[in-house]
Amino acid sequence: MLVACQDRVPAGLAMAQLDEESPEIVLYMLYVHPQWQRQGVGLALLRAVVASFSGAKAIHLEVLKDNAAAIAWYKAEGFEVYGETKNATNTPNVAALYMDKKLERL
Repeated sequence: MLVACQDRVPAGLAMAQLDEESPEIVLYMLYVHPQWQRQGVGLALLRAVVASFSGAKAIHLEVLKDNAAAIAWYKAEGFEVYGETKNATNTPNVAALYMDKKLERL
């Protein structure tokens, strides 16, 4: 888990793990407090996650399908939708998209 702080106050966090068989990063969570959004905190966290797993070839995530702002942000950062599900992880009956990004494009 990585925590981003602004003025010693938590501004966001990211949780990820390396799938060693791939080797690809699975981004489980990237959250930025609304007060700190659009100030580079999310991008700093994303870059820190990638830097934590040198040698990874891609990064994958799941985002709720109704979270248009997050989907737009991930697309702006080069992620692409590669699938979807009607049952998001830990949230049955809620649709989600699967997105990924090849790391040579980071």
